[in-house]
Amino acid sequence: MTTVIATVGDTHCGSTVGLCPPIYELNGQGHREANTIQKWLWRSWIDYWHRIDALVEQHNADLWVVLNGDIVEGVHHGTTQVVSLRVDDMMNIALSVLEPRVRKAKHLFVTKGTEAHVGAGALWDDMIAADLGAEKDTANNSPAWYYLPMEVNGMLAEFTHHGRAGTREHTRGNGARATAAELTAYRARLGMRMPRLHVYGHVHKFEHSGRNHPVEAWSHGCWQLSTGYGYKIRPGFLPDIGGLAFVIQNGDIINTDPKLAFIPKEQEPWTSGQG
Repeated sequence: MTTVIATVGDTHCGSTVGLCPPIYELNGQGHREANTIQKWLWRSWIDYWHRIDALVEQHNADLWVVLNGDIVEGVHHGTTQVVSLRVDDMMNIALSVLEPRVRKAKHLFVTKGTEAHVGAGALWDDMIAADLGAEKDTANNSPAWYYLPMEVNGMLAEFTHHGRAGTREHTRGNGARATAAELTAYRARLGMRMPRLHVYGHVHKFEHSGRNHPVEAWSHGCWQLSTGYGYKIRPGFLPDIGGLAFVIQNGDIINTDPKLAFIPKEQEPWTSGQG
C-alpha cells in the first residue's frame, strides 16, 4: 500500500496577494478579476495539484490531503490588503479553490491556524473543515485539529500549523533541525512513540531538518506573496511558495525531496527610460 500525503497551508484566501481563482464573486459586489500576483499564484496552485496527480498515478497510491491552517486571511491589524471586509467572501473563495482539489482525497484533514487570521479558536478553519467533510478531531469534538497525529502505512506522522524557522538565510533550517532534535529528546525521555515525520507551516518558508534524528521535520511554503507587513520585516525577500508531497510506503518516506516550490519572476527594476 502506498499513500501520497499532499500538504498545503497558509493559502490566506481573501488577501490581495493571496490565493484565489481567476474570477471570484463578492457579496453584493458582483464578479472580480484576480490581479497579476493572484493569477500567478493560481497557475502555481494548478501546477502543484497536477504534480500531485502524477505522483498518485505513478505509485498507484491513495491520496490524503492536509490543509495546514490559515486558510483565509481574515480582517486584522487594520490591513487594507483584503479583497473584502466580509469573512464569508473569503471563505467562499477558499472553498472554490479547495473543493475541486480535495474531492479525490481518500482522507482530508484541516489544522487550526492563527487566530488573527482565522478567528477566535480558529473558527473559520473549523468551518471550512466541516464544509469540506474533513476527518474530525473526535477527542476534542472539533472539525479541525491543533495537533494532528496520524498513522499512515505503519508510519507515525504529525502535522500542526505553528512552528519555528530561522529568520536569516544563513540560519535557514535551524527551526526544523531544532524541532527534530527536541521532539526526539522529549519523546525518548517520556518513553513515547517517536514520529517519523513532523510537519508545520506558519513560517511561509521551506525548511528541512535532514535525517540526523529519528524524527524528520519539515516546514512548508505558503500561497501568499509579501504583504505590507512582509515588506516591513524582510524587504527584498519573498516568501517561499508551494507545498509538500510525501510518498509513504512500508512505514517510511520513499521520495527524497517532497518539496514542490514555485519561484515568481523577479521584479523589473525602475529605469530612467520609464519616465
